[in-house]
Amino acid sequence: MAIPIIISKSGNHTFTTESNVATCGFLHRNSFDPENPSSNLVAQGCNNGEKRQYKFSVVLETSTTVSKRTNLFVERKPTSVSSLSDNGGKIAGIIVGSVVGGLIIFSCCCILNVLGVWSLILYLKGGPVLSNKLYIRSAFGVYSGTGNIIFQPGTFSSYYFKNGSWHGPHDLVLGFYPEANYIVHGRGRDEMGAFAIT
Repeated sequence: MAIPIIISKSGNHTFTTESNVATCGFLHRNSFDPENPSSNLVAQGCNNGEKRQYKFSVVLETSTTVSKRTNLFVERKPTSVSSLSDNGGKIAGIIVGSVVGGLIIFSCCCILNVLGVWSLILYLKGGPVLSNKLYIRSAFGVYSGTGNIIFQPGTFSSYYFKNGSWHGPHDLVLGFYPEANYIVHGRGRDEMGAFAIT
């Protein structure tokens, strides 16, 4: 970030900083252009003062406007440094995004595991995984573009699951009406007696 400075007294001006990390300083005439960092550059210094702080001197006239910017460096290896001047927000964003993304993925995995165990338990008991209504809805969702070619009116054999066992086959007559939002009508008979389907 560049800090604008208006010079109130002509002469030799020394710029330095005090910090716990290594620094570089840059002085630009008028303002700093991040698209062209070397434009309007008047003076610069990098790790040339005490404790690896920048220090430079420059002669400036009264009413001159300059912009000073400082880059901070943290030593990772004796021969390598990394700039932290503009990465604070990016690093925080990466950390927050990673945590949130990890929580979402973990939640999805937990939900899938619960559904998988539930389906396995129902399968091992011999029961259907979905209710009859869901089976019909999912079938029509898959075959919605084929009209009533798959489901033709006629006589069918049926089974039902009750008290841990399957009962059937039972004959029933079904009529499918795709023009009426796939309403199904029918009738049949099982060991309980006659029934109607609407």
